[in-house]
Parts: sequence; structure tokens; C-alpha cells
Amino acid sequence: MSTASEQLLSQDDPAPLIQVFRPGKSPFVFCCDHAGALVPAQLADLGLDEEHLNDHIGVDIGIFAVTSWLSGLMLAPMVAQPYSRLVIDNNRRPGNPTSIPAVSDARAIPGNEDLDDAARLQREQEILMPYQEALGALLRDQREVLGQWPILMTMHSFTRRMKSGARREVDIGVIYEGESAFAAALQKHLANETYVVRRNEPYSVGIEEDFTVPLQAIAKGIPYVEIEICQDLIETCAGQRRLASTMRRAMLAALREIEPMERQNV
Repeated sequence: MSTASEQLLSQDDPAPLIQVFRPGKSPFVFCCDHAGALVPAQLADLGLDEEHLNDHIGVDIGIFAVTSWLSGLMLAPMVAQPYSRLVIDNNRRPGNPTSIPAVSDARAIPGNEDLDDAARLQREQEILMPYQEALGALLRDQREVLGQWPILMTMHSFTRRMKSGARREVDIGVIYEGESAFAAALQKHLANETYVVRRNEPYSVGIEEDFTVPLQAIAKGIPYVEIEICQDLIETCAGQRRLASTMRRAMLAALREIEPMERQNV
């Protein structure tokens, strides 16, 4: 059984979050739960080679670049997680089996096998919670600036084809529960850009399994949209810039459409 040492992250390991502050009154805050593929040195790459860590099981390919472009283009603050989702998944509720997976897309993760409770708690305390706490603080700060909650844009990417061979035909998923005037308008304007855009595909919000949206948005009544972009659209620099520009146009058009509605209803 793998157990915890006194501390997981050493002084040579990067901090468990990348945070970008933007002065101004942007109505958006961006977050990127699966931005990077880093592994703390102590975990020895989880027993995986570089190919697996940089595949979709280890990182949301392309999404950090898209989110960074959007944060800059929209002058909106951003928080991103540089550590691999295989170390601990920032969008899975602690204790859920997929939080620290022993197997992902039919591939074994040796460094996650037979972890004891102390080792799991260590990853939660040193990687997961600092990221979530920073995101929560950023949302509160932006509320002070705006006088109301910002819209949380949580950014993800997905693989076109799983190991099983199943192919996903959707290009962009607009993920949200209930009714949202902004999210519905955003879906419409993205679809006008010639992409295959669908609501709650290839995923939906899992209240019992997911963590970021239930914790940061739903529980607090904060407006949100989760975006899923197919990785084959954003695996190159050109594709990343193109999708960021597309998202910017659609987001601005959606904002204009819902005005002068009360933003508390977005």
C-alpha cells in the first residue's frame, strides 16, 4: 500500500495553481481544472511515460492555451491547475473513485494503486484545495468589483475517440443545469459558427461526482457555463487561437442578447 510522506510538494515543485488577475469589470471568471500534466517529483510520474501523461487521460489537451487567450482577450481573471488530473482530478468530488483513478481509459496508473487514506488526503490538501480556494476567492473579489456575481466559465476539452473506438460527433458542448439565458444564447451563437454544438454533450454536470461547478457555482447561486471543446480542434496553436476568437465573439453576442435582462438571471 502506498502511503504519504510528511509533505508531497517540495520547494522545487511548482505551486498548485496558475492565477492571472485582470484589472477591470469583466463579467467573466475563467477556470481550467485540467490545464497541465505536471506530477510532483515525489510521485515519479505515477509510473507512466511522457506519452500517457500528455495524452487526454493526463491533461485536457489544448484547453489551457484557449483559456489563456480568452482571459487576455476578455480582460477576465483566470485560475488554472498545472498538475495532472491523474495526480488528483480537480473536478471530481474528493472520495469519488475517479478523483484519483487507478485506471483511466483502460490504462493502469501504477502510482495510484493501493493508496491509503493519508496519501489521498495529502493530494487533496496540497493540490486540490489550494486551487479551489483560489477560485472561490477570485469569484468573491470579482463580485466586489461588479456589485454582483460574475459568470464562471469552466473550460474543458475532450477526445474525439476513446480507446473503445466510440466516436463523438459533437464539436463543442455547452454544459449547464436548469435554465440559463446566457448559456442558451451562447449555445446558439456558437452553433452559428458552423460547429456541431450541443447542450450537455459529451458530458453533463454530475452533482454527486463533479466538484467545481457544484462547489463554486450551484451551491452559491453563481451563474456558470461549462464548455467542452473537442481536442482535435485545438491541438495546434492556430486551432487554439481560432477557438478563442470564436468563443469571444459568441460570448459577447450572448451578453448583448440578454441585455437589458437582470444579470442575476443569466
